[in-house]
Amino acid sequence: MTEEERRARQQAYRESYVRPEPTAAQRAKWSERAGARWAEYYANETQEQREARLAAKAVYRETEVQPKVREIVEHITYDFAKATSETARQDVADEWADTGLSCWLTTKALWYYEVSKLMARYGYGD
Repeated sequence: MTEEERRARQQAYRESYVRPEPTAAQRAKWSERAGARWAEYYANETQEQREARLAAKAVYRETEVQPKVREIVEHITYDFAKATSETARQDVADEWADTGLSCWLTTKALWYYEVSKLMARYGYGD
């Protein structure tokens, strides 16, 4: 792969995955509306609804989502640590960006600071 092809691939990646950052005014408006909706919901919540919501929350916390995300993060950092040259590290970044980002767990894993920093270093960050 030539340098030009690699840059074109990275640019296409950035355009397809990176959303424009919302403005402070948008964020404040969304936060205010969301806060009002949640306050209304909690104010009108029955005891049965509260118990059901807390039970669902507990079940969600016990699912395999978080361990799976940690496993993916460890795999990515292991691959980067194993690579001995900049070319090999670039190949690892390309591999994870091409094959892994279709999986929402990997997308979630990229929010972790260490992996996000590594991916940004090789052209797959914001």
